[in-house]
Amino acid sequence: MDKSHSTLLAVMLLFLEPLAAIPLHGVIQLVSNSSRAAIQRRHVDLPILLRYSALLVPMGWVGLHLANALPAAATRGAAAIAEYLDRK
Repeated sequence: MDKSHSTLLAVMLLFLEPLAAIPLHGVIQLVSNSSRAAIQRRHVDLPILLRYSALLVPMGWVGLHLANALPAAATRGAAAIAEYLDRK
C-alpha cells in the first residue's frame, strides 16, 4: 500500500468505526486500481489477473469475520501500526 492510501485509511479511522472505514477504503482501492487497469488494459497479463482475483472474495469474507471478532480499539491499533511501518 502506498503512503497516500495508508494516510487515507488513517484519516478515515479518525471519523468512522473500523468496520465501516476498512471496507470503504477497500472499495476506494478497488475502483482506483480497476480504473487504472482498464486504462492500461493492453498491458494487463490476464493469467496473473485471474490468479490474483481468485482470492478476492474468499479472503474478503475471512477478513470480514476477523474484523467482526476483534474489538474496534484493536483494529484501530493494528491500522496505526501498519501506518507507522508504512512510513519507515
